[in-house]
Amino acid sequence: MLLIDVIGRRYTGAVNFVGCSVFFLLIQVHVSQEVLTFFIFMVRGFSTGIFNFVYIYTTEVRGCACLARL
Repeated sequence: MLLIDVIGRRYTGAVNFVGCSVFFLLIQVHVSQEVLTFFIFMVRGFSTGIFNFVYIYTTEVRGCACLARL
């Protein structure tokens, strides 16, 4: 939420999507169990950020289209 207010919605989405994809790729690398656990938690964190971003951004965009029909 803080990131959305500071850098904006589109950049927040980009940071979360890029971060999630980078750590998804890093999961494929052969590393120790501790590092793999860190990568998995980072993917989890970025994917949670994506869901929050989509939840906030969709209500703003879709809400206007629904209200315009009334």
